[in-house]
Amino acid sequence: MGVPTHGPISAKLGYLKVATYGGALVLIPDCRNIRFEKVSEEQIYGGSSTAGRRRRIPGYQDYVLSFDIYAQGGVLHWTHDEGAYITVEGYTATGVGIKGTFLIGRITGIDDIEGGTLVGLSVECGGDGAPGLEAI
Repeated sequence: MGVPTHGPISAKLGYLKVATYGGALVLIPDCRNIRFEKVSEEQIYGGSSTAGRRRRIPGYQDYVLSFDIYAQGGVLHWTHDEGAYITVEGYTATGVGIKGTFLIGRITGIDDIEGGTLVGLSVECGGDGAPGLEAI
């Protein structure tokens, strides 16, 4: 099937599972704003074999995964740090999903206490070519 190539996958009403250090996939409770996007750039070239025309070949591929996690009953269910690799599986409400390994690039706190918002974390992950990444 391959990784979806047209725009981001946004998982409203979907879910995200992340592998624990033991390897089992565990549902992340109160996970929101799940977003997955494939970014690629074609290489354009011309040479003696192209008869003056330009050709395009696949170039690099980057993958971006981001999501927010909110504290459930005052407990934040997250044990991974920046720089760690995580294995994820996620689905959208329409059944489109992804499965693969990503590198955690940034974790940011969500803590606007004065504004009355929920406390949580925003996690951003990426991968160059994301080995093992597939659409499910």
